[in-house]
Amino acid sequence: MRYLLDSEILKWNDRLEKTPFRVYPKSNFQGSHPHISFRQKTLGDLIVETIDPHLNNYQFVFSVAKNRVDNFFDIYNNLKEEDFGTKTCYTGRDNTDKISDIIVNENIVVKKESKTHKISEKEYVRYSYTFTGKISQIMAYVFYLEDTIEFFSKIWGYNEDGTEEYLINYPIGTLVSDVNDKSKDYLILDYIYRKVGSNYYVDYELTEVLGGYSSVIKYGDVKIMVENNICFSRNGRIDDILN
Repeated sequence: MRYLLDSEILKWNDRLEKTPFRVYPKSNFQGSHPHISFRQKTLGDLIVETIDPHLNNYQFVFSVAKNRVDNFFDIYNNLKEEDFGTKTCYTGRDNTDKISDIIVNENIVVKKESKTHKISEKEYVRYSYTFTGKISQIMAYVFYLEDTIEFFSKIWGYNEDGTEEYLINYPIGTLVSDVNDKSKDYLILDYIYRKVGSNYYVDYELTEVLGGYSSVIKYGDVKIMVENNICFSRNGRIDDILN
């Protein structure tokens, strides 16, 4: 479940500076995560609470290394499988709070453009999204994209000459061992993306390799481990074994 921090909500006011709208965290007495409250500046410069406003043609632009576009959107699709837990809150005239879910869908994307370009001899694809919809929906969609950018940047980096640098210690397909029990081999199956507070972590989904190494390999249960708890196996990479 993706919940917004107070700081993440407040930071959006920089993006709304040219609009009459502002967003604020509102205490959630039923949980530890804040709701989003909206306010609008009136003609008399009064600030009043309002229901989730509608925003037209909000743009979000970013670039991804061309050879890693599929990887980027794999991460994005993985993150979007988690529901968006933050809700909106509006206090009505009867002084009761009206709490609403934030529904994230593609209907708010009114235009999506892509264009290939180069930076230091490295080819990138620049994506430009244009959104029209409720502010909360746009915020949620953009946060999924920004989370994807953060996790992607934990795995791949690029030098000034455009060469790719793998930032993570154990690529998918690597054989590893538990640092506390090096007698067993585990195969890295996938990455697990975890956000704690404002920090982003990439953990590992792995399975124990059972039996001898041949053209058919049996596996045990799947589990999740953090990087500090694993090390390279003495048996090397699985593709080296199969070859």
